Amino acid sequence: MIPRSYGSHAAALVIGLMYALVASSAPAASQIAANVDAAFAPFDKPSSPGAAVAIYRHGKLEYSQGYGLANIEYDIPIRPRTPFEVGSVSKQFTAFAIALLARDGKLSLDDDVRRYLPYMPDFGRRITIRHLLLHTSGLRDAMSLFHVAGHEVGSLLRQGQVVSMIARQRQLNFPPGTEYMYCNTGYLLLAEIVRAVSGQTLRDFTSERIFRPLGMTQSFFFDDVREAVPGRAYPYERWHGMGAGEAARWGRTPLNWEIVGGMGLTTTVEDLARWAGNFGRPVVGDPELIRQIVRTGALDDGTPIPYGFGLREMQLDGHRVFMHSGAAVSGSLKAIFVYYPDHDFAVAIAANGAREVSLDVLVRRVANLYLPRNPKQSSSAESVAQDRTHRDVVAGMYTNPFMPAFDIELRGERIIYREISDGSETDLVLRADATMDFGSPGGSHYRLVFDPDGRVAALDLVPANGVPVTRFSRTTRVEPSAGALTQLVGDYRSDELDVTYRVSIELNRLALRSTWNVGPITLTPVLPDRFEGRADRINWDVVVFERDACGRPTGLRLHTHRARGLFFEKVSVLDACKAVD
Repeated sequence: MIPRSYGSHAAALVIGLMYALVASSAPAASQIAANVDAAFAPFDKPSSPGAAVAIYRHGKLEYSQGYGLANIEYDIPIRPRTPFEVGSVSKQFTAFAIALLARDGKLSLDDDVRRYLPYMPDFGRRITIRHLLLHTSGLRDAMSLFHVAGHEVGSLLRQGQVVSMIARQRQLNFPPGTEYMYCNTGYLLLAEIVRAVSGQTLRDFTSERIFRPLGMTQSFFFDDVREAVPGRAYPYERWHGMGAGEAARWGRTPLNWEIVGGMGLTTTVEDLARWAGNFGRPVVGDPELIRQIVRTGALDDGTPIPYGFGLREMQLDGHRVFMHSGAAVSGSLKAIFVYYPDHDFAVAIAANGAREVSLDVLVRRVANLYLPRNPKQSSSAESVAQDRTHRDVVAGMYTNPFMPAFDIELRGERIIYREISDGSETDLVLRADATMDFGSPGGSHYRLVFDPDGRVAALDLVPANGVPVTRFSRTTRVEPSAGALTQLVGDYRSDELDVTYRVSIELNRLALRSTWNVGPITLTPVLPDRFEGRADRINWDVVVFERDACGRPTGLRLHTHRARGLFFEKVSVLDACKAVD
């Protein structure tokens, strides 16, 4: 038995040590907070949009702060509890809703989606709920379809309109389960499945089953553009319109989308910190359900992919993370959520005027203030070392059937990557391991592919996570004659998108116009009957004209960002070859 006097002295000693530790740690905590504020200093400017950050660690909110303005017109500052639309950060909550319904026995992840959504086209291949979750369905991306149809970012877009567009599709990007391609369509349909199975909208279901139990009182799926959201951060982009001074540099972009599932979540960074707490200390669900939602998936043949239930698994500075970023209103609103499971640590950031800002860089800066440095963080000398062995044989043009072509050019000591469609240029670095990157080894890069004679035949684009690898073959550019261009002039219609494009010749170049596009989309020739072009806010990539046996154009096939093979039939094509004579 410990004597009473000894115990009293020991207790006093412990209490004294505790006060000493608290006192000694306080300056460190304040210094870390100051360093976080310094990282966000570019956002903390008068008359400018800004950002909010929340840091979660070991079951509690470690730090949160707001910078800049949520509303420039009324000089309303951003606070940690300012609501933001967080784009694709929404996906993990849609996926969690599906996981809850599966645990309730209301559905199976391997169910055919047409069981719940009978209006979905029969593509001849079974598409499952799991395919939607993992971005392996092969469905064309709804946002890409929306843009190609000629609609502006600020146009009013309702859930039912997008569902109707999806129901009109007749082809897939690829057979279900055979490839991984990020697709907003899948998550929009998951929201529709939640409604079909539960009888509740995604907004009502997630509010009842996820947000309220976790105390996420300012989180909900924004499904009606008429709704007023007090204190919401409005989206801004740099603009040089009328006005003077600092405020003239920003224009407001309308928030006119009421699409939910793949996007649409309105939340705060502090609410996202509460969500982080559910990973290590589940309130909604249990440890087994949490293990399920952070587990990455695979293609149907077992090939692993880095995506699971609305979350990506990857490495940041040598630390394993589960994360998702998001953007809305053409990138005027950006957000990111990153959870470090080995440290029970998370960072959530939202911004309302940060199209040119990389939020993952900010996450890494913040995390490095709190987490120990990982020895895996440093790259090997071999991967960092530059090389000249293959420098003289990489120059040329590289094409892929579905993606934009590019040139590799040598200028003195520089290796230049140049986009065919718009001429934009970036420097490349050639490494000793026969890879090329844009100056950051260890991330996405190009891998040189050699033919039997040792010549560079292709470049493989390898993402940071290694999936999927995309091959660009080395080809020779072909310029069409004036007569060949004239043959392509005419109207081309897509019944899938209910839009007609007119192809004309303007300033000796092919150009596309439609009723809904302001200004032409200029096409740059690459190969015979293959052209490329881009318009503001529309991810036009590859346009390939198709011909009949007589060589007359019968239509064009458009491959754009996340939507392959969109067919536009040429209007008024003659029925017989002899009619040309």
